[in-house]
Amino acid sequence: MIDKTYNILIVDDERLNIDILLNLFEKAEKNYKIIPVLSGEKALKVFEKIRIDIVLLDIIMPDMDGYEVCRILKSQDSTKDIPVLFITASTDDASIKKAYEVGAADYVNKPFKSSQLLSRVKVNLQLRESMKELTFFAQTLENRVKDELLKSKEKDKLLLQESKMADMGHMLSNIAHQWRQPISAIRNIANDLELEILLDELETIDAQTILDATKDINKYIYHLTKTIEDFREFLKPSNEKTLFDITEQVRKAIFILKSLIQKASIEINLTNHSKEKVTATGHPNEFIHVIVNIIKNAIDAIDENKVPNGKINIDIYKDKEGIKINIIDNAGGIPENVIEHIFELYFTTKDSSKGTGIGLNMSKQIIENHMNGKIFVKNIGAGAQFQIIL
Repeated sequence: MIDKTYNILIVDDERLNIDILLNLFEKAEKNYKIIPVLSGEKALKVFEKIRIDIVLLDIIMPDMDGYEVCRILKSQDSTKDIPVLFITASTDDASIKKAYEVGAADYVNKPFKSSQLLSRVKVNLQLRESMKELTFFAQTLENRVKDELLKSKEKDKLLLQESKMADMGHMLSNIAHQWRQPISAIRNIANDLELEILLDELETIDAQTILDATKDINKYIYHLTKTIEDFREFLKPSNEKTLFDITEQVRKAIFILKSLIQKASIEINLTNHSKEKVTATGHPNEFIHVIVNIIKNAIDAIDENKVPNGKINIDIYKDKEGIKINIIDNAGGIPENVIEHIFELYFTTKDSSKGTGIGLNMSKQIIENHMNGKIFVKNIGAGAQFQIIL
């Protein structure tokens, strides 16, 4: 944080509060440039003219409160990745929960400690820089993989691995988004604990405070570990067929796409209509790959068609015909001149940045050749239905 100047937007309807923050940052670091405004409406206009790196935002303001300002910023591609820190006297659980629901990166209570606020700002700026680097790496990897895909059209196993590699760039982005909040939380806990130790000079610090902080850190570390293990399992090649729980594998597929689902504000419902556990024999991670492909196509369609209240329903049935998995979206359906070609190799209606035309063809091969099943697609209601029969 030496060579770059960071633009900090401060939004508060009280001039005194802004003056306090201006004084704080003037003493802190020379590479902070402060842009103060007195209302949410003026704050939104700033983004049209100035690059903003972080926002310090009050909640209670006339006309447009901080929640609405944050919600608007997170809904726009140009501003959605800018960290927003709420600085407010509202300390109740409902206010804090709502702040994170609308997209806040952090929440600082008034009155705040100067060192604490400066630390939170620094952490979130560093985290944003790290996320930019990871996103660039993911995009670079995805482009390289696509270049390699064009050179190779060989066997089924190779196609499966290619299809998974084509998704790896998206997976890395998903990991980055799912890790962002736990990493930020761990850093904040560590910084707050360090500050308490320094202020108390190791004499009066409460042992319970340390114990609670340790438990919180372990909770976040478990989340990080679980995420990477699920992604590693998904990308691992399959060797032997096993008996697996279909509902559980569908849940894993949903978890892999969790950040995309949340980002698109899509409601996803999974229902097992059978009274018992539904199992099948095959390669579990190949089956997950099929579900990931179908759900991701539905997410893309909902996004491209700008469908309000996007929804994906996944229903699992077991009857005399066998096992049926229906995946239904409300994205408007598949054009009739396209639907008959949708399982063909290298056929895609997406631009090169979003699709390779391998995923659905590979899904068909997995279901029909590896699991002795069938896969169908048709338009139904307000969208499309993919049906897998095993």
